[in-house]
Amino acid sequence: MTTFKNVGLAIGIMVGLIVSIFILKAINKDGKFKSKYDEMQEIVRGRAYKYGFWAIAIYELIMCVVADPSFDLPLSPFLIHFTAIIVGVMVQVTYSIWHDAYIALNTNTGRFTAVAIFISLFNLLIAGIAMARGTMMENGQLQDPFMNLIVGVMFVIIGIELLVKNNVDKEAERED
Repeated sequence: MTTFKNVGLAIGIMVGLIVSIFILKAINKDGKFKSKYDEMQEIVRGRAYKYGFWAIAIYELIMCVVADPSFDLPLSPFLIHFTAIIVGVMVQVTYSIWHDAYIALNTNTGRFTAVAIFISLFNLLIAGIAMARGTMMENGQLQDPFMNLIVGVMFVIIGIELLVKNNVDKEAERED
């Protein structure tokens, strides 16, 4: 990566973190930055983070072997490692969703859903623009805009998981 690109990436991460603080405050019913979880949720989330960590570790071990120069991966080095983060996040989120520990007690689910849909659509739009301009792939490797596609799809998957989990819970309530 060029120095200009690195500086842009660093600034983008800082802006994203600052925006995240305001988003967290907006999606919580009490307007606080910190989400509140009960004891069971805290235990489950700790286990989910552990599984997410191990997913990242296993992914990176696989990439140590597969990313050898003798293999021709269609991902830039940045995307190889960014994908590891996404794998870990997906494992953590999926485990948390299916064990009723993803949504905090003080989360406004309507606002949360709106933010998640916005993030997904925004990232999918950026990826679509990159595809239309032909900048998604360069020299046989997927480029940085591919991470927007990954993030957009990740939020779609999380949304689908939440919908399915909600339906499973409603069905279980009807049976009781």
